[in-house]
Amino acid sequence: MKKLIFSLLFVLVGLATFAQLNAALTVKKADARYVKSAGSFQLKDSIYFKEDVYTKKQVQQLPIQEQLIVGLQNYGSTVKALPFGVTLSDLFASTTTLLDGVIYDNYIQVKDTVTITGVGWVQQTTGAYTADGYNGWAIYSTTGGVDTKIVETANDGNIWKAATSVATKAFPTPQVLLPGNYKILALYNTSAQTTAPIIYAHTAVSGNIIHLLPNSQKMSGTLTGQTTMPSTVTNSGLTNATNYLGFYLY
Repeated sequence: MKKLIFSLLFVLVGLATFAQLNAALTVKKADARYVKSAGSFQLKDSIYFKEDVYTKKQVQQLPIQEQLIVGLQNYGSTVKALPFGVTLSDLFASTTTLLDGVIYDNYIQVKDTVTITGVGWVQQTTGAYTADGYNGWAIYSTTGGVDTKIVETANDGNIWKAATSVATKAFPTPQVLLPGNYKILALYNTSAQTTAPIIYAHTAVSGNIIHLLPNSQKMSGTLTGQTTMPSTVTNSGLTNATNYLGFYLY
């Protein structure tokens, strides 16, 4: 009888020790608000998660940018995507003066399916100009160094005359972006200009990163001599840039 009681106590102590050890090596989603989806880890609002546990190593794999986006969302922002690699200190930390006929090509990476309504940016200087050609934004898919147009905003000659604050432009219809690589392009066209439009820029791109990319791909680049958004853009024709335009997708 004593042996049986001792054996039961040994088992109970062992189970308690294992539970404590397991708890020390895991975090509850209820505490950290982590969701596992398709092999990646993402912060979500606590309203939407369901009970689960993750190892500390898995939690550490959570991308910094995803934390930034969800943190902004939890604070009331409508942002759904930012250029690849942008961190809090990079946001709107510089400016870009838009040049006539120049396309600004910016890389984003989508990890989870997301529905995009449009593009937002922060205008630093209101443009005073006479518009010609196309003025607006577009979404492109990108693979193998070639960007292929998916959708563009309606041509708007006044788009770069926005007041010096947050401006937005919706696409004709909401766009469902599946996980993958995309480019966000902007184009300014004018026949006469008094004041060039200036928008804030994100400072996240090292010029030397192109040495790590195949097929002449660019994280950020420019293409001159454009009056419309082309159906495709070959990255080998882009001039490398060291800032992203200061945009976000909402």
